[in-house]
Amino acid sequence: MIKHTTHIDILDPKDVPARLEELAQLKNGWLNGAGIALSANGLKWLSGTWMNSCPDDVLDPFVYPTPEGNAQLEWTVGAWEISAEIDLATHQAFLVGVKVGSENEADETVDLDSPQGWSKLATFVGSRA
Repeated sequence: MIKHTTHIDILDPKDVPARLEELAQLKNGWLNGAGIALSANGLKWLSGTWMNSCPDDVLDPFVYPTPEGNAQLEWTVGAWEISAEIDLATHQAFLVGVKVGSENEADETVDLDSPQGWSKLATFVGSRA
């Protein structure tokens, strides 16, 4: 039983490391009996590399689990809906951008174990503004 509260922290829903900690709590079957638990090591890698490698000018995304046990980052940038599905085992990100109300699309796969991969992700997201 909680008797009193001395401090409350409001978490930013786009705080990537905090959201990844939440996703680490998911167990197999988290999606109506389906859904693979996300790898603790993979989430730890993603959190660390996000903090250390992601360029500061990249907007913070919303972060979601995928049924396959990976992480998906999502941004809305102007008229563009952008996602990056990150394979937590291979550290590859599949980037997709779709311009709402048009047939404009873009996609690219990048390696997030390299600075060039993070630079490509930043360019992919930033060039849609």
